[in-house]
Amino acid sequence: MLGNMLTDMYEIEYAENGAVALDTIKKEKFKLSLVILDLHMPELDGYTVLEMMHSDPETRRIPVIVLTAEKDAEVKSLQLGAADFITKPYEVPEVIRARVSHSIELAESSIIIHETERDELTGLFHKEFFFEYGKLLDEQNENLLMDAVVIDVNRFHLIKELYGREFGDLVLKTLGKSIHEFVNSNGGLACRSDSNCFYVYIPHQDNLKEVLPEQIERLDRLFKEPKIHLRVGAYSDDGSGLDMEQRFDCARLACGRLSKNYETCYGFYSVELHDAELHSEQLINDMDKALAEKQFKVYFQPKYNIEGEKPYLYSAEALIRWFHPTY
Repeated sequence: MLGNMLTDMYEIEYAENGAVALDTIKKEKFKLSLVILDLHMPELDGYTVLEMMHSDPETRRIPVIVLTAEKDAEVKSLQLGAADFITKPYEVPEVIRARVSHSIELAESSIIIHETERDELTGLFHKEFFFEYGKLLDEQNENLLMDAVVIDVNRFHLIKELYGREFGDLVLKTLGKSIHEFVNSNGGLACRSDSNCFYVYIPHQDNLKEVLPEQIERLDRLFKEPKIHLRVGAYSDDGSGLDMEQRFDCARLACGRLSKNYETCYGFYSVELHDAELHSEQLINDMDKALAEKQFKVYFQPKYNIEGEKPYLYSAEALIRWFHPTY
């Protein structure tokens, strides 16, 4: 009956029991737009088929409409991943067609969102979706303190030049997988911010200064030959009420102040670091005015040649002093 209602809109395949259905679904997983599933079937019942479909990443994306006359079955079916229900006895054909069409459209939209929100290489969020979901997380958990961590692959452009693009991609994939596992076990979100930089947003840990070095050491051990070096900057939330972007500004500042030499290193944001950065920025902004107002003075330090009988002046080192009106 359902087939007759839908045959003018879709190509339909039938299965006489749960085992055949599951086998067909696995074989045709890239072609199927929807599965209409009866809960009461021989061999395998509908619940088992739902569970097995949901456990497989490649069949999980296929929307399932469950056929049932039992209201109690709806909750369990939803928990197992069902998208919608068609009740028995069946509704008018127009309603059935609308339900089927709506479920397929929702699933296709979800796939498009999933493919655009995640970085293809690492499987982590793109930066835009990362900040969007992070802000939602903050809004829904106003009292939850969150730590921000920035992980940068040191001299990544040289790694690609020396060992090739494929090896560079392997480095990013390996880091992405490890970061994903860390987030899964600790909660939070992660993204690939740009070509060689990752952001991690995790619930605050009071012992982050002890935990982070252990995690960095674990990441460091992933690459033995050639050795890959990381720079990691962290902001440990102190309850000051900074928003997500401000926390990552702090973590980036801590990361940017680290050495770019051939070593893995990490640093934590501090008020002193912030004040030093503000001071440096203030001086940079003051330089044009200082030049115009002739605040820079040149002093010459004499250099003498003392090899002969009598020392004589032969050159000088130029020294610039800045007579700043405030500092």
